Amino acid sequence: MLLKLSNNQEIASFNRLCRLHYSNQLTNQYLNYNPTEIYSPFYIPTDNHLISAYTKNFHRRHLANGNPVFHATVRDPKTHKPNGFQKLTIDNRTITSNVNSASYPRWIANLQESLIRKNFVELNERLDDTQVDTIDVSKNKFEGQLNLHPFVDVQITEELLDTIIANCISKNLIADYFDTDSFIDFFLFLIKDKNFYLKSQEAIHKSVLKHLFNGIPESSKLSNFFVSFLNLLYEENMINANDSNKAFNNVVTSFCNQYYSNLTKVNIDGSGVSSNFLSFVMDFNVNIGNYKKAHHSLHQIMHHNGYLPRSKHLANYIRNTDDPAMLSGVVSAFKFSTVDREVYNAIVDKLQSFDEIKFIIDINPIFIGKHITLLPHLLNKMYELREKSTENLKSYPQMLNYVFKAFKVHEFVLSKKDNKVIYLEIIKALKLSGNYYLMNKFLNKYNLQEANHKKLKIDIQNVLKNTPSSTELFETQVLQNGFIEIVNQKLDL
Repeated sequence: MLLKLSNNQEIASFNRLCRLHYSNQLTNQYLNYNPTEIYSPFYIPTDNHLISAYTKNFHRRHLANGNPVFHATVRDPKTHKPNGFQKLTIDNRTITSNVNSASYPRWIANLQESLIRKNFVELNERLDDTQVDTIDVSKNKFEGQLNLHPFVDVQITEELLDTIIANCISKNLIADYFDTDSFIDFFLFLIKDKNFYLKSQEAIHKSVLKHLFNGIPESSKLSNFFVSFLNLLYEENMINANDSNKAFNNVVTSFCNQYYSNLTKVNIDGSGVSSNFLSFVMDFNVNIGNYKKAHHSLHQIMHHNGYLPRSKHLANYIRNTDDPAMLSGVVSAFKFSTVDREVYNAIVDKLQSFDEIKFIIDINPIFIGKHITLLPHLLNKMYELREKSTENLKSYPQMLNYVFKAFKVHEFVLSKKDNKVIYLEIIKALKLSGNYYLMNKFLNKYNLQEANHKKLKIDIQNVLKNTPSSTELFETQVLQNGFIEIVNQKLDL
């Protein structure tokens, strides 16, 4: 899980403190602890993991002939606050009690205490997709009523736009200077013409800020305009993180900042800018590569306002953000019962170990147990991690059993169309784990001879092509796995 360190400067500062503390006359080798090795928003590191990272580059230790002993924190099971220490050795080495031992760093214990308290945000509710509407520009009232062609070769200024607006008022296309609805249509009509907008965007932006904020307009209407404005730019692929797009991005960013500033002033009820609006601002900053500003918006939405951002925006943020500090707090989505598959899959894609997978499952076991449709993506991630590490390869069967129990696979029913995908992934996973006994139970659980299971049967046959069925090896593995399965059931593992 995320350490208390909030940025790289603080990490470097802690590193320097550690080096000073452990530099002494006995050795010129000092601690080179790198918190980034365990710095993850999706995992609270265990004491062993902390110590492993802590000792990784600590050379020529004068502790028990080079074998380190530490005092690990003992934590209260309910409050998770440090409550004394216990002696802990590395790699299960037996070291006598009279050997001088290094004190487990207190600052790491303090960090661990903060992990539990700091990383979950209490959320009020999920943002309602109906609260911000996209305006249908195809029904624009200025279509066929206003000809922009005469202005294509003219330098567009704010004054010229004022003249065009005055003409629209004289023709009753705009009622008056407080007619927010008509002004919204007017500016979206201008922006919809890509060539006109690109040539005159700064003048248009200034005019928007001048005319849309006349009087005390409804903030919801202003939010709707901003969303529709961004959508028009997305449709034309004008918003992206390409280096060649930096100049355009800067102009639009400047406009967004001013628009945001103006919007905070018209919310006279003191409620501030809506989380819906901030969610679109966050998504915009992600799409142009400005992750620091995106994180600022995320912090406002979740930490200050207590809302879960729009699923599409949150998933986009998670997929594109690599800095662990900027992913702080997103695990709160798992405590929220309506988190959808898009967010879940985005977080799963970020997991780097089986420990992190277990941590995510354990956040909200009731939610996980009710959503077996989330299982296939997690199984694919487990396979990916399995291929990267020998250690993962060894622990894959145990981890698979844990995941199956969490998702209540034993209650799985093969019925709906989506369930066939899940069923196939379960068979694949069991084959990889070598658990032919349980795989055989699943194959016998359903009648795959039915006509509507014809394609599924073919897919399963393809999966099992290299399985040593009807061989002595297969029978041995079935017996072995069967015995393990019985023992696990007896022990309720």
